[in-house]
Amino acid sequence: MDRVEGVKTAWRYNNDGIYTGNKSEKRPDITWQEYTNVLLQQMSPENKALCTKSMNKIITYHKNQTDYPITDKDSDSCPLTGVSWEFLARIAIRGDTKERQLQRLPQLAKKARSRVKMTRDEAVNKFGTEQYKRNYYANQRSKTQAP
Repeated sequence: MDRVEGVKTAWRYNNDGIYTGNKSEKRPDITWQEYTNVLLQQMSPENKALCTKSMNKIITYHKNQTDYPITDKDSDSCPLTGVSWEFLARIAIRGDTKERQLQRLPQLAKKARSRVKMTRDEAVNKFGTEQYKRNYYANQRSKTQAP
């Protein structure tokens, strides 16, 4: 810790909100979706608009792939997308106005598939919309036919 400037401070305050954003706890009597909405209501109008835009992109990503509902908890998320209201609440907690969490979606999906011991193809077959399946398998065929 003595070799790098600022590490001691980061270590000391790592759970204090300075480095992790606002610490906020969900009450056990509300859902993650309700909690997400509470968090959004507490934001300034500018940040709320940016966070909502980021969340809407993630919700659209989910809806373009599957009709599976967005679940409340990460542990029940769709194996095709990995999106849950718990994940969306973390976006609101962090105030992700720059859409940085979009890049985490492939890892979330992989984690969700791993949890249920399912391959990507199995997840597409079981949870994908017909349109998504057509696009997915057309892309798979074109990759195998490429020189």
